[in-house]
Amino acid sequence: MIDPEWQPEIAALFRAEAENLFGFAWAALTQGDTETARDLVQQTFQAAVQAWAELRIRSPEGQRRWLYRVLKNKAIDEWRKRRRIHLVDEVAVEDPHGEESLDVGRQVLSAAALQECWNVIAKMPPDRARVAFLHWAEDWSTREIADLLGISSSTVRGHLWKARTELLLRVGPQVPFIEDPEQEDWGRGTAS
Repeated sequence: MIDPEWQPEIAALFRAEAENLFGFAWAALTQGDTETARDLVQQTFQAAVQAWAELRIRSPEGQRRWLYRVLKNKAIDEWRKRRRIHLVDEVAVEDPHGEESLDVGRQVLSAAALQECWNVIAKMPPDRARVAFLHWAEDWSTREIADLLGISSSTVRGHLWKARTELLLRVGPQVPFIEDPEQEDWGRGTAS
């Protein structure tokens, strides 16, 4: 239950910030998905209401930073739910008669390797895990990730390099989604 005394304060914050939050969610976080952007803003303000006793004593700039941080985290949670990489790839092989068929054995190995990759990524430091997820599951570019997370492109590349190295060490060459390290997007950036 919201303290009736706080309702005008929360309403004022909503009027001051909701439009800009929606614009950011729409353009940067959902890439034009209006309904998801609206949902993210609503979820962010629901979190603000729940945390209002602490949030209300912050400066307007502190409140704004809190809202954007929560909005980004809500978006990442949403992306995790909608992950584009499927656990079973359809791996076609050609039989001796020239017909293609699905190789169930390769599908199972691919699914197991992919699941192990996500297990390894889930145990990485949070920033590295976010970068890895956005890059490999959501197909975001280095620049898009850097802009979203407020870090440099070289830091994103560093996180990807470390994540790739860890995946190859822990999962091996069966990692189904890792690019060639010679691509220009790779490098030993400054991530920690």
